[in-house]
Amino acid sequence: MIILVLGFLIIIGVCFLTSQKIILTPQMCFALCFLPGIIYACFYVNAWDLHPSPLTLITMIGGTAFFAIISILLSKILKKRTISAIIIDGVNTDYLNHGFYKIRLSFIVLIAYTCIQLLTLLMLYRFITSLTSGSLSEAIFYFRHARVFTNNTIEVPGFLGLLKYFVYSTGYITGYILIHSIVYKYWCYQPLLILNILLSVASDMLFGARTGTFQLLIAMAIEFYIIYGKKSGWKVKINKKILLIAGVAIIALIVGFKDIGNLLGRQSERENGEYLSVYIAAEIKNLDTFIREGNFGSDISTNQTLVNFINLIAAKTGHNEWYHKVDIPFRSINGHTLGNVYTIFYAFMYDGGLVGVLCFTGLMAIICQLVFNKAIQERDNSKIDIWVVIYSYLCCCLIFSFFSNTFYEQVFNYGFLKFIIFWIGLKLIFDKIRINIKFPKLKKIKFAN
Repeated sequence: MIILVLGFLIIIGVCFLTSQKIILTPQMCFALCFLPGIIYACFYVNAWDLHPSPLTLITMIGGTAFFAIISILLSKILKKRTISAIIIDGVNTDYLNHGFYKIRLSFIVLIAYTCIQLLTLLMLYRFITSLTSGSLSEAIFYFRHARVFTNNTIEVPGFLGLLKYFVYSTGYITGYILIHSIVYKYWCYQPLLILNILLSVASDMLFGARTGTFQLLIAMAIEFYIIYGKKSGWKVKINKKILLIAGVAIIALIVGFKDIGNLLGRQSERENGEYLSVYIAAEIKNLDTFIREGNFGSDISTNQTLVNFINLIAAKTGHNEWYHKVDIPFRSINGHTLGNVYTIFYAFMYDGGLVGVLCFTGLMAIICQLVFNKAIQERDNSKIDIWVVIYSYLCCCLIFSFFSNTFYEQVFNYGFLKFIIFWIGLKLIFDKIRINIKFPKLKKIKFAN
């Protein structure tokens, strides 16, 4: 474990030194996401008999280093447009030339979206509760268990499923507008924006998922960093108040992680610390166990990395023999249940061994770096920057690489295409429609003494 810790610290150090003052680069996010789990796993070395094999060390350290190398090299090639504005004494002169502009948001349009979100949440609630005669928590558990752990596929009605995607995608756009208004300090119907974000979260949690909520919160943090970074010339100062709020929020999420699971029907008798270890640290032990078994290499009908993409192709072309589910068996050792998550490297090794690690890691690095470069370029500050929204989503998927194959499962599928379509549509509507209500001014009434 010492080698694993030192290896990742060295990679993170190199990524930091080559980051050009921008911390949330793809290579930094990918390397950093593994470090908390690695450190947390050190406390379970004896309990889990955790002694990673040389091949496991090569896979994790080598795969992460290769991602960083590809990302850094590509950023050097694209250096001409990496930071388009001229920075003088920490001031972004591009903004000085063009001025600061607030995003003009129509109150009527925002109200309309809020109503759609409320209606969608109500319909999703009725759908979930109709599955069983029990409580909401039991219904959520039933739906998730049937979808994930059985062959009993419960399909959300087509139109309702489309509305669900619309509602969740709205959370990213309204989150961007909220962050933009906070950074540039202007009024933009913030209470309604916050309500829209909460409704997006609620709609996702009705399906028993916590990941979507965490992803949206992380995405907003990334949007904040990029928007503030471009405003300040990437001299991002750590505000003590913001740092305190973030710290309290993280601690609250950690402490309440098990309770959130209980609310969603995931009952567990384990203590919170051990419960959390399954989600944060057990992936390393599970990956090591799989690698020691040596079952590498798969054909298209069992491919794990591109499972959602292949299933989509199978459905569209009639190749039913290609359809398959992710092969992620549950693991346990010494009486400790370790769950069924293996980090993103499990899928890569499963499909192609070390060659698979290099190929899929490299492709992921190229995609993220290209989008990142587009996200940090200067554009019309009065409109929603769709590239920042897309990068915030991709970066979230990247950050969850410590957990599972989130990137390829959520990017190489039909759902991501829906997100992009909705984001572009929402951007066009918010940017173009200007319907505002002009309330009559009240005349001052003078009272006689």
